[in-house]
Amino acid sequence: MYSQNSNNIELTIDNKEDIITISYNDNWILDNSDDILLELIHKSKENSDEFRENITLLTIENLIGYDSNALILNNRLYLKQNRNAKIIDEEIMFLNNTKTYRVIYEQTTEGIKYKVLQYLQLANNTRYTLTFISELKNFSKFENEVSTIMETFKVHKKEK
Repeated sequence: MYSQNSNNIELTIDNKEDIITISYNDNWILDNSDDILLELIHKSKENSDEFRENITLLTIENLIGYDSNALILNNRLYLKQNRNAKIIDEEIMFLNNTKTYRVIYEQTTEGIKYKVLQYLQLANNTRYTLTFISELKNFSKFENEVSTIMETFKVHKKEK
């Protein structure tokens, strides 16, 4: 479900127990081609871009008895052990009244250096991972715009 107001698009996603909303501007394209809950791809103005910056939302459901502190610890370990990531910045914040772990890290995959901004939340026994990935050299061009988009992310429990 979409609603558009000038250059701003509000997307509402019905995800089983929850309603998810996020707003983005028309520099981004919604891609529903994969089995990902949400993928926004930046409309690149440069034909020479080898990589298209993107924002994805992934979920893990039924995390009963799991708390946000465990979520943070597990993610930090995963980044260091499995992604060989270098954490640049991290903080615990409240985003739309939900405890959120925000992390920026760098990693190299197949010889390409990437920089990643990630927000993790635990809401209604579901882990929400909102991730922006960019080539390292382009990250600063997108950081403010992407942070603004990601900070509109909200999870609402469905009323029964």
